[in-house]
Amino acid sequence: MRRALWILLLPTLLLSGCSNGAKTGFERFRALLPDAVHVTAELRCEYDDRSVSFTLHCDETDDGYTVSVLAPQEIAGVSVKLGAEMSQLSLDGVTLDCGDLNDFGLSPVTALPTLLRALREGHAESYWTEGDHTLCDLTFDDHVSAEVTLSETLSPLSAELRSDGRVRVFINLTNWS
Repeated sequence: MRRALWILLLPTLLLSGCSNGAKTGFERFRALLPDAVHVTAELRCEYDDRSVSFTLHCDETDDGYTVSVLAPQEIAGVSVKLGAEMSQLSLDGVTLDCGDLNDFGLSPVTALPTLLRALREGHAESYWTEGDHTLCDLTFDDHVSAEVTLSETLSPLSAELRSDGRVRVFINLTNWS
């Protein structure tokens, strides 16, 4: 009887150990986040009728974010300044109309600032490991959640931003500092 009980409990104990290690890893990552992050990423944004891809660089500052387009080449060099609440948008005379991915302001331009805010402020719903990677599911607000993958050195590798029950943005982080 005792042996049967141990066999039934062993998977639960092993999974909870992995989950606690992942939670500790994510909490360590969050505690070490600097005040200002600089990130470059490849994004694939999913609309209802099409997909678009961008390579963007985002600088986090005291008063908000600056997002610069690196690709596609046709709009490379365009920079967008977003206020800390992402309600102020300035394009210096150039319009970058890609449209919102949901009804709550998630767009290609706001994707990286949304990810940074989720990493800082999001509520961690669950943690787990896959190989050497730590994963965390974050709820940022009532409309956006993020799944983030961290390397064994706790550097972000990728993320998915979800809204309305679907992944709206796939993010491959190519530079994080």
